[in-house]
Formats: sequence, structure tokens, C-alpha cells
Amino acid sequence: SLTQWILFSMVVGVWLGWAYPHAAVATKPAATVFLRMIKSIIAPLLFSTLVVGIAGHGDDLKRVGRLALKSILYFEAVTTVALVIGLAAVNLVRPGEGVVLGASAEAGKSMAAQQATLSGMLQHLVPQSIFEAFAQNEVLQIVFWSVLFGVALTRVQGRGKDAILAFCEGLAEVIFKLTGIIMTFAPIGVGAAIRDQVGTVIGAISASTPQMRADDEHIALMRDEINAATRALSAEFGEQWRAPPRRAGGAGSPGPGG
Repeated sequence: SLTQWILFSMVVGVWLGWAYPHAAVATKPAATVFLRMIKSIIAPLLFSTLVVGIAGHGDDLKRVGRLALKSILYFEAVTTVALVIGLAAVNLVRPGEGVVLGASAEAGKSMAAQQATLSGMLQHLVPQSIFEAFAQNEVLQIVFWSVLFGVALTRVQGRGKDAILAFCEGLAEVIFKLTGIIMTFAPIGVGAAIRDQVGTVIGAISASTPQMRADDEHIALMRDEINAATRALSAEFGEQWRAPPRRAGGAGSPGPGG
């Protein structure tokens, strides 16, 4: 199944990133292409499904409001559980402790200075142009505008509403089919992305830690020895396979009368 292939590609990606960290950049284009394909369907999928979900219920906005409230509560509950699991894992496992990467202190200070405010978030919620929001994949702006568009469509009667609703239903159906096509490439994209990330981290750690550099050289030496042994065995089996078969009595053995 697709899930099994994705899990297999993740394991292979981790191994390739660990064994060949300096060659991880070779698989980065495959990961980038897959991520771009995924991002390209976000905006039309959100727009079409939200409009159909809101305007498809007719004029019963109270029912839509109750559904939206339940969705928000479910989203908040699941997000809270995810945050608790993440914080517990970080505080218990403490990944990266003791590893010094070449990060700039100025970059950290500039990132810490950029704090989000409520007014800034509210201003960012409303798009200046829906086409700009679609082009930049601004999810919150797309959701905000799509909800307003769906509510406005419920107040329209006649062929105009039916035509736009039919268009959105058809668009959603096509996007779902396109999602299935894109997901067939998920094992390649996921494996390439994991190999790129693991190879980048392993390369940075090995470059900054003397012990890791020694281990990296040891791994490279072992890999060369394994490759040399594999080539030797392949050559030996190839010679045996190409050698002509010998007869039972030998090629030069005399006959019964000799």
C-alpha cells in the first residue's frame, strides 16, 4: 500500500542521509518538486470545499455556525494535545543537547525581536487581494475570504448561485483526484526530503565535532571496504559464470581404447 511504501522510503531516506551525508543535496530537487505540488493544491482545495460546505446547506446559516463551532473546538482540542506531546517529548528527550552548530547569535536576536501581536494578526487575516493570497498560499486569508464568499453565496438566488456552486463542486472533485495523483509520488518525495534533512544535520554535526569527524572517516572507510568486497565477489561470480563447463572425464583424458 501507499502507507507502507512511504514508511519504507522514510527508512531508506534516513539510512542514505546517515551513510552518504555529503550527497544529500542530490535528492533535494525531488523533495522540492513534491512539496511544490502539494502546496499548489492547497488554495483551490480550501476555497472549493469551504464554499461548497457553507453554500451547499442552503440558507440555514445557524446549522453552518454550529458545524463551524464544533470544528473550531475539535481543532483547539487536537492542537492542545499535540502541543502537550511535543513539549513533553522535548523536555524528556532533550534532542540536540551538547551539540554546537554554527548558528549566528545575531540571527537568533532578530528572530526573537519579531513578536506577533493581536493587531498584526488581525490585519494579516484580511487579504489585500485574493489573488495575492492564492499566489502566496496565505491559508488564513484564503479561509477568511472563502467563508465570506460562501456566506454571500447563500444570499444569492437563481442560476448564478447554481452555476457558482456547481463550479466549486466540480473544482473540489477535480482537486481531490489531483491529490490522489500527487500522492502516488509521496514515497519519492518523502524519502528525498528525509535524506536531505538527515544528511544536512549529520554533515553539520560531523563538521563541528572532532569525534564525529573521526566517526565519519571510519564510516567512509568501512563503506569503501564493503564496496571493494562487493566488487571482488561480483567479479569472481562473473568469471565462474562465464567459464565453460568441464566434462566429467576431463577435456584431455584418453578414451577406453587409448
